[in-house]
Amino acid sequence: MRKIYRRIWTTIKIIIILLIASQLQAQDPSFSQFYAARTYLNPAFTGIQPGVTFSANMRDQWAGVGNSFRTYYASLELQEPAFNSGIGLTMMKDQSGAAALTTDYIGMAYSYSPGLENGSLHIGFRSGWVNKYLDWDRLIFPDQITNPLGEMTTATMAQNPAQNVSYIDTGVGIMYRFQKKTRRKTRGQGSRSSMMMHNSIGLTINHITNTDESLYGFESVRVPIRFTLHAGSVIGLDFYKRGKQTLAWSPNLKLDYQNGISALTAGLYMMYNGFYFGAFYQSEQPLDFSDTNAIIFNGGIEITMPNDNTFHIGYSYDANTTGIGTRTYGAHEITTKFNFGDIRLSPTRKRYGKNRSLKCHLFF
Repeated sequence: MRKIYRRIWTTIKIIIILLIASQLQAQDPSFSQFYAARTYLNPAFTGIQPGVTFSANMRDQWAGVGNSFRTYYASLELQEPAFNSGIGLTMMKDQSGAAALTTDYIGMAYSYSPGLENGSLHIGFRSGWVNKYLDWDRLIFPDQITNPLGEMTTATMAQNPAQNVSYIDTGVGIMYRFQKKTRRKTRGQGSRSSMMMHNSIGLTINHITNTDESLYGFESVRVPIRFTLHAGSVIGLDFYKRGKQTLAWSPNLKLDYQNGISALTAGLYMMYNGFYFGAFYQSEQPLDFSDTNAIIFNGGIEITMPNDNTFHIGYSYDANTTGIGTRTYGAHEITTKFNFGDIRLSPTRKRYGKNRSLKCHLFF
């Protein structure tokens, strides 16, 4: 009985949200391990690794509330060096709440890298079909309960909104990657060369088509444009190096802005011999420590296999430090990636310019 009334209350809240949807514009899903879903972060990442890459991501947010927010994302990428290009197929499913307000996405991504003398420039584009719908059958309204014992009927006076709404969504991105040799001074020796510093900075503009996504159709509800700025480095620590095994640290940040709301995610990873772990700080409003913030802990491993193939798996947990706190059980993410570096479609062995093959170093 208690479960039924809980579902009724959830239903009422969802209907209220739908009725005032003309005044509300939700924000896009966001991944804490944003480099693990790199084609979602920026289409300029498409085909950044040699060969064929398949990646899959799952995020379960606020499982403690009973009906969590779940996001699934997958991509298949191909690097085509004969044309300085990368081609990808991307898919996403986002489910929210008891009524499973669901957004499905399937699209294509493309990136091009013109030759540069210093570093490498990547220009990306993606476009896909979006379908958004509400599972009306999972809702329970008060007029469906026939007696105090909780017996129910399928009849209700509530009006079902449109079955779904579909539209084309488009985004563009640009990224610049470059290397810089770091130097460390030592007593009596002046300075000497140390490890290379691998850097990346990029900008993405999402939903440039600004399409109507209203389910009820009372008023036009436009998908707000989202801007994403990301930057990161991988810096080797030359004081701890054993052959090809090097200890490195990697500071990274991501700044999202959509519909007047910004979110900053910043932190660093420590990496050694394929293993990595890290900690990040996330704030809804950058530098506002009174907002609903979270500390993100993550870790993973990348395993090198024969024929230049690699397998990567990672996990992260978001622990809310203010606002709703840890009562919702935070957010869990699991990421996987397979790279088959020996697969080539074009018969030529031509590669991108000498700087195009900068190593990704697990993240970028």
